[in-house]
Amino acid sequence: MMQDFIRLVFGPAYVLADFTAFLIVINLGFTMLRQANLSFAAALGLFWTMRYKSLVEAGVNLGTSLWLITQTDLGINAVLLGNIISNLVVNFWWEPWLVFKHGFQQSAKCPLVKFTAYHVALAGLAGVHYLCHVWLPHMGWLGLIFTGMGSIVGYSVVFILAFSCQIETRDLCKIMWRQMTGRKYLR
Repeated sequence: MMQDFIRLVFGPAYVLADFTAFLIVINLGFTMLRQANLSFAAALGLFWTMRYKSLVEAGVNLGTSLWLITQTDLGINAVLLGNIISNLVVNFWWEPWLVFKHGFQQSAKCPLVKFTAYHVALAGLAGVHYLCHVWLPHMGWLGLIFTGMGSIVGYSVVFILAFSCQIETRDLCKIMWRQMTGRKYLR
């Protein structure tokens, strides 16, 4: 949808390759998923315990990015992939583990399972958006609106399927059912 908007507003000369836009969106998603862990780490004062994580993350990011740049023809995509790989290899497990072990003095097993589910849901959402982008016709502003509506419906389905076992999602479904039908209970 971002590509369609840029094409309509600024012209086709400013449109990035689809793969580059996809990697930017995945990087943004991973950054947003990290914010809760980083906020708790800051609130709990875990800066000293996170000192090595930052060095390892920077080393993995730099090493992976440089290797991809020199060994492939990916260009800027190599740097974006290096960032994604460093997020998955280092931040994905290390930040929740630090927050729960040193901040809350609890096991990080359950939060890591949920964090994995969030990453899988993010991948599912990216897949839904890609399918909407490919299947729906590009008809200017109308196509942009249809792609947005299709993405919202797809996102809702992926979200409900991925998190249907959680109490919050069941409550949300009950509220949505009540709003759509006027009935009190979901049968």
